[in-house]
Amino acid sequence: MLVLVLGPQPDSALHLLDHVREYLQRTLCVTIGVCPPGTGYQWWRWEQGLLTKVLTIGTVTPPRIAQLAEIPPPLLLVTEYVSPSLAEQLRRAGICYADRAGNAWLRWGQPQWLVLLQGFRRLPLPCPTVSASIRSAQMRFVFQLLTSPALPSYAPASLATHTGLKLALVERLILQLQQQELWLPTGPGHLAPQMAPLARYWVSHYPEALRPRLNPQRYRWSNPQQTAATLAQLRFPPDTWWSGETAANLLLAEEALPTSFVIYSRQIRPRLAEQLGLVPHNRGNVEILTPFFSQVPPASAAFSCVDPMLVYTDLLLLPTAPGRQLQQRFKQRFLSALLRAAG
Repeated sequence: MLVLVLGPQPDSALHLLDHVREYLQRTLCVTIGVCPPGTGYQWWRWEQGLLTKVLTIGTVTPPRIAQLAEIPPPLLLVTEYVSPSLAEQLRRAGICYADRAGNAWLRWGQPQWLVLLQGFRRLPLPCPTVSASIRSAQMRFVFQLLTSPALPSYAPASLATHTGLKLALVERLILQLQQQELWLPTGPGHLAPQMAPLARYWVSHYPEALRPRLNPQRYRWSNPQQTAATLAQLRFPPDTWWSGETAANLLLAEEALPTSFVIYSRQIRPRLAEQLGLVPHNRGNVEILTPFFSQVPPASAAFSCVDPMLVYTDLLLLPTAPGRQLQQRFKQRFLSALLRAAG
C-alpha cells in the first residue's frame, strides 16, 4: 500500500502520520515500520510484508477524490477526520483511509485484508505550541473572523486595519492558521480561512486559551431569592452583557431561572457588583469577565447579550443534562449551519 505525503512534510503532517500509525498498530496488533521517505511521501512496511505509501491531505474534496482514485493501489489516505458521508465516498472510489479520530477502512493485499473502524467523532484540533499571549491573540483574531461576515474576504493589510492588530501580527497569525490547515487555498494564488473548522477550533480552545486571561471573578447574589422575574428587571450599565445560560434563555425567549450566570463588563468590578446586588464568593454561581471583543451584534445587544458564538461557547461549560439540552436548542436556532459543517 502507498502512504504518500504531498509536498514537504511539515511537523503537523508528521505528527498526524505518527499518531495514526501508532493507533493502527495498537488496534490491529500489527507492527508498522517506517522506511526511509522518498520525495514528498513516507513508506510504511507492515509485518505481513506489505509495503505501503501514505498520502496526507487536510481537506478532501470531490475533485481530490477523483484524483486519488486515479492513483494505482495500494493507497492509504491519512487525514484529520473522515466524516461518515466522506467515508462512503472514499469506499465507493476504492480509496483506503485512516484518520486521527480512529476511523479507518483498509482493503488490500494477498491474503485479502478488510478492516473497517467507524463511528469515532472528530477530535479537537491541536492548539499550536506558542506563547500564551500569541495564543490569546489568535483566539481574538479567530473570533473576529467568525463574527464579522466580511472579514474573511479581506487581504492581510485590510484585516489589520479592521481588527486593530498590527500587520506583522496578522501575517503571523495567518501563517499559524495555515500550518493548522485552517487557512487554505481556495483558488490560484488565493488563500482564505476555513470557517467551519475555525468555529470548531474556537469552541474547543477558548476555555483554556483565552478565557482565563479575562480576569474571571466569582460572586453570589446578595438576594438568595433571585427569580427569573427579578433578573428581567435588572438594568445593565453600558459595556455590560450577559452570556452563557442567561443569554441563551433571553435570546431563545425562554422563561427559566438559570443555575449559573456569566457577565462580560468593562465597568469597575466593585461598582458593578454593588449595582447588580452581587457579593464576592469563591464558589458563587455568578462569573464576571473582562470583554475581549469590541462590539456585539444589534440583535444580541437588544437583550444585553454577547454574540451567539460566545454565548454557545460559555454554555458548553454547563455540565448538567438541562444545560446540554439548552446547548442543543441554542445551537440549532443560532449556529446550526456553521457548527453542523464543523462536525
